[in-house]
Amino acid sequence: MRIRELRAWPTDPDEAAALRREWNGLAANAEHASVFQGYDWHAAWWECFGNGHALHLLMVYETGGELVAIAPLMIATRRRLGVPVRRLMLLGTGNHASDYADLIVRKGHARPRAAVLEWMRAHRHLWTELELRNLPGHSPTLKLLGETRDLAGPVLVECAAEAPTRRLGDAEADRAVLAKRSLRRHWNGFQREAPVRLLRLERSQALDAHCARFFEQHQARWAGTASPSLFRDPAQRRFYRLLAHRLAASGLLHFSMVEWQGRAIAYHFGFEQDGVLTWYKPSFDPVLARRSPGEVLLRLLLEDAIGCGLRELDFTVGAEAFKYRFANHVRRVYRVRAWRRGAERAPALALAALKAWLRRRRAAPERPLRPSRNGGRVSGGTHPARST
Repeated sequence: MRIRELRAWPTDPDEAAALRREWNGLAANAEHASVFQGYDWHAAWWECFGNGHALHLLMVYETGGELVAIAPLMIATRRRLGVPVRRLMLLGTGNHASDYADLIVRKGHARPRAAVLEWMRAHRHLWTELELRNLPGHSPTLKLLGETRDLAGPVLVECAAEAPTRRLGDAEADRAVLAKRSLRRHWNGFQREAPVRLLRLERSQALDAHCARFFEQHQARWAGTASPSLFRDPAQRRFYRLLAHRLAASGLLHFSMVEWQGRAIAYHFGFEQDGVLTWYKPSFDPVLARRSPGEVLLRLLLEDAIGCGLRELDFTVGAEAFKYRFANHVRRVYRVRAWRRGAERAPALALAALKAWLRRRRAAPERPLRPSRNGGRVSGGTHPARST
């Protein structure tokens, strides 16, 4: 098994196109792949947020030359008490953009994960800390790292966030969720005055214009709150524009707006792949907040997903209460950490032990499909991986 390491993203168009073909060919045959593992997602993220980070993109090949895995790694350096700390991470997780992150491994191949782990172990001189965020609970990578004892000392595995989802395909259950009183009431309130419709924008010739309106609406929605809009940041606006164009070209974009009386009362910027509609970034007109245009958006997205025969509406990470009202299943994502130096490892392990002790002290029977009690966090974990 051979590892080819890229320390810089290709700038030559032919080289970038070749990498894209090779990457997406692997992703199409990977275990549990999502839009967050595709080439276009990683390339856009690196172009917008990679400055100041060191790229370590590992391409893992079988002896015969077949690409069987990609490890999109980077090292982010920051200073702690004046001392530089080099953190080995997965691309897309440094600013919580990627709701699900993992190695990209061809189905039926187990050895590449061990090869990447061995690379991490052999290159401990490059990093001070290892922090892999948002690994799905079903990931073999998570299991492998959790069983590792000699990466660089003890490995700490924490639940980072919950990811509620609505599994579709049961006709009776699908009708029941659309019949929920809040969805019908708010939709009828608008419908009595003028027709309400969902418009898919990913094939529109005016993607940039719709993106600009979406950014403005999102900023207005969150203005004056404790969580101002991320679209105040030009890099975030650029990232979403790049995603809009590149994912529209590959058929993975699900960008839509709710039109009423000739105006956009809500937007949703999401993705659709392999029968799954991914809820990513919603927005609505704050002037109409009392009439709950967000509920209207959710109803129309559910109708669209059911009508198209999709198998799931994945609300992704975050314990917002509305997600649990419509979810019928909850996933979890995890954070894996390791430290090269005992001086940094010991305080983190002691804090984790204290959290575990406190959880046991206040343990109570779990209630299904309800957000965790500690302010939108999963017990024992960290902040939700990405806010609305």
